Amino acid sequence: MPNILALDLGTTMGWAMAIGGSISSGSLSFKPTHFDSLSCRYTRFQRWLGTKASHGLNDVVFEAVRRHQGTIASQTYGGFMATMWCDSEGLPYEGVPVGTIAGSI
Repeated sequence: MPNILALDLGTTMGWAMAIGGSISSGSLSFKPTHFDSLSCRYTRFQRWLGTKASHGLNDVVFEAVRRHQGTIASQTYGGFMATMWCDSEGLPYEGVPVGTIAGSI
């Protein structure tokens, strides 16, 4: 069974991970504080991804959102997509339609 990380990209990010047949999930907030730089949320996201990659991931899937509620949501989604390091790590990744991500794990 492959080791998969599934992401719901956003300021409050949902995630699920299947590692060796065991599934874990949760959510975390990347909401910047008053003193954070504009890119701080993406730096924290990359660090968090690094902790998950240490589990020997084979694949990453994410919800391929086609429409956002507003400009900030759209920019945040795009920022997380841009900072996902799958290409540089040689890790396959795939966007799946909203509502079907649970079937990927």
